[in-house]
Amino acid sequence: MSSNGTYRLGRCTVDLQKRVVCRDGHATELGWRAAEALRLLAEAKGALVPREAFFARLWPGVTVDESSLNKCISQVRKALSNGDGEELLETVPRMGYRLTVGVEAEPAKPEGGARRRFPWVWVTAMLLVGAVGVWAFLVWGKRQERRQAAEEAFRQGEAYLAKRDAESAAAAVRMYQKAVTLEPGRAEWYASLAQAIHRVGGNDRERAGLAIAAAERGVALAERCVGCQATLGFMLFYRGWEWERGERHLRRALELSPGNHEVNANLAMLLAATGRQKEALAAIDAAVAVNPFRASRHGIRASILYFMGRYEEAVAAAERAAALETCAAGADWRSKSLAMLGRRMEAVRAIADCHFPGAALPEGDAEGGLRRLLEASMGNAEELRKNRMRRSAWRSLLGDAEGAMDELEAAVAARHFAAIWMGVDPVYTGLRGNARYRELIDKIGFARGHTPGGG
Repeated sequence: MSSNGTYRLGRCTVDLQKRVVCRDGHATELGWRAAEALRLLAEAKGALVPREAFFARLWPGVTVDESSLNKCISQVRKALSNGDGEELLETVPRMGYRLTVGVEAEPAKPEGGARRRFPWVWVTAMLLVGAVGVWAFLVWGKRQERRQAAEEAFRQGEAYLAKRDAESAAAAVRMYQKAVTLEPGRAEWYASLAQAIHRVGGNDRERAGLAIAAAERGVALAERCVGCQATLGFMLFYRGWEWERGERHLRRALELSPGNHEVNANLAMLLAATGRQKEALAAIDAAVAVNPFRASRHGIRASILYFMGRYEEAVAAAERAAALETCAAGADWRSKSLAMLGRRMEAVRAIADCHFPGAALPEGDAEGGLRRLLEASMGNAEELRKNRMRRSAWRSLLGDAEGAMDELEAAVAARHFAAIWMGVDPVYTGLRGNARYRELIDKIGFARGHTPGGG
């Protein structure tokens, strides 16, 4: 049913042709941008309207700052609430806006009075067909423009994401959001959006929720999309600590694409974090067999061998990862394995040379070296957040159980990505009887039925 531009939004009647909102007998006139913003919201019928969609509709081809949109939305919100405090418009931080009330479109009114039929029936019919053809051509052209703009935005997003730094990832998020706004049916684009949100950095719950929501949208659009299932599975366990759901989606991705090395690598991390090291090693070995030149694969393999207590092999795998990329690919696992082998000064140098090259280490004093690393890793708040899990391991090696627990609690509160390994990491063996430690394990929510720390 077509609409004449009039909508019912709860107690409000909206006439977008006249740009008027009526509520409880009180009428508010809107500016044209506010009216167009309300049209976008009404047409979405309660679904989220991304911020990019507002910019594209209200300021086409013009770059404006965020305050312009905020001012426009404020006018809409004021007109809908009529000053009584009832909010009909919800802000979804960093994403967009949506109506929180049902939307009913008033049907277009039929033209009054029957028209006199002209004798030139065939001429009229031909003119009508021609008009329809012109309309269809214009609609098709507009559709092509939207598709091309969406694909260009997606290509730009891919280029930004390939740079692998937080600033470029943020730019990729904006491009992907533009792409899915113009072409909302492309499931794989939502998986890319989720990856970009993940790459922006930080480990807060809000960003994790946004990444998971984008991945879920991709799966909802195309259940058989391998990348969508794999991305959702990864985001659920790595960012959301939802182990069982994450594993279901990763297993589904493998059903759709048996032997997929990307999926096997992600599954290996989940299996390792939940204590199933033999299965994890088999999964990562399958991934390495398909693609033996990815440093991250050997880094994951080093972590699993370390969790299994196979420290010499873990050192070799970490060195292989470093040879393929940079020392960062396996430095943590090499350092911890060396520490477990009793080669603590080598362990200190391994992590210092890679991540803290300016740290002046005392010669031949491993304990002093660990304390120097604790000093060097303080930095600013962001640097301290990044190093929480390393600091917890160093304090544990120093026998400072309470200090190690303080670092672990701060890491879990910040949702540090490496916290997923704390249940299986041998460096925390001495903490496993600690009530604070067990409380953190429960907070991370390892899947029931699995025993973190198992072989």
